[in-house]
Amino acid sequence: MGGPCRVFQERPAPGLIWLPAPEYDRISKPGADFYPSPYRYEGFGYDVRSETKLSRSFANGGFGARFSTERSGWDLSAFVYRSPDMAPTFAREVTGLTGLGGGLGLPALGGTATTIYRPTYDRLLRVGGTLAKDFDGLVLKAEAVFTQGRRFSALDLANRNGLVAQNTIDWVIGLEGTPAEGWRVNGQFFQRAYLNHDPVTGFKRFESGVSLLVTRALTPTLDAELLAISSLLRSDWLARAALTWKAGPSLRVKAGYDAFGGEPLGLFGRYGRQDRVYGQVRYTY
Repeated sequence: MGGPCRVFQERPAPGLIWLPAPEYDRISKPGADFYPSPYRYEGFGYDVRSETKLSRSFANGGFGARFSTERSGWDLSAFVYRSPDMAPTFAREVTGLTGLGGGLGLPALGGTATTIYRPTYDRLLRVGGTLAKDFDGLVLKAEAVFTQGRRFSALDLANRNGLVAQNTIDWVIGLEGTPAEGWRVNGQFFQRAYLNHDPVTGFKRFESGVSLLVTRALTPTLDAELLAISSLLRSDWLARAALTWKAGPSLRVKAGYDAFGGEPLGLFGRYGRQDRVYGQVRYTY
């Protein structure tokens, strides 16, 4: 197989994006296995209300611009995008609380307190860029995104709505190659930097992690896949193994196992009791 086609890439390629009705993540219902449940405080009641989504209006649409070019074998792009967040944040309200004492998770004074959460969606501004280059079969890729407007959960009960705004930079760099016929290996380092870091979120100023994806064609119709993702700062990890059967030109049958582990507040550790075996059938047309 030859190298990547670069027809028409010598000239800069600007573009505009408009999504009049952005979609939101379907987060299931409270109590479901993979619902992104917010923090439970010991001694407090707990309730999650229905979502509060932004209305589908022109002002809440997605607007953006993208610019891409190619220079000396480097594929470069830059973009700016404003839209509602696809993932919710959980606004918090505490009822029945007549005294706090200033500590995290302390029992209420004079009654039983209840933490009430409601999923909400923020408007975000994202500015970023990507680069990629093929070094004789070893592909280098990197991406960085600055995000403004996202709010994160505050663990401190003194925070009224349980949310704190944080500007972040997410960046990732990775290498992908085919060390032998039928093999594909992809390794990545990723990091999120909190520019106006507030420790009440429970996160460190820099949160880093790594991932490794290995795929192997066992037969012309059967592929194996192994994915591992881990934080470098805390116990938080995901391991996934899967087999994909190419049952026909348009039919794929997949079976796999996902294992989660880590701290209860971690991206994967919160699902530490939801290890799963799954199956998937996909038909494309």
